[in-house]
Amino acid sequence: TGWPDGPLGIGNRQSDKKDTTFRGGALRRDLIDWFAPGKKYRTNMFVASSFRRAAAEKFECRAGASVDKDPVRWVFKFEHER
Repeated sequence: TGWPDGPLGIGNRQSDKKDTTFRGGALRRDLIDWFAPGKKYRTNMFVASSFRRAAAEKFECRAGASVDKDPVRWVFKFEHER
C-alpha cells in the first residue's frame, strides 16, 4: 500500500485525510487515560490501520461496549521527510 495522500491521492494512495490512518477497536476503561492525545506510543509489532475512517468505525461497532471496555478510535498522524 502507498502513503495516505488524502482525498486527492491516486489509486491506493487515496485516503480520507492526508498523512493519517485510523484504527477502531475496544479498550479496557482502566487503560483509557494512559492513551492521552499527543502521547507517543511505540509497539514491537505491526499495528493494522486503514486509510478509511469508515473501516475503523466498523471495528469500533464490532468491538462494542462491555462491562469493562469501551469502543475507541485511534488516529495515527504521520510525518515524513521532505
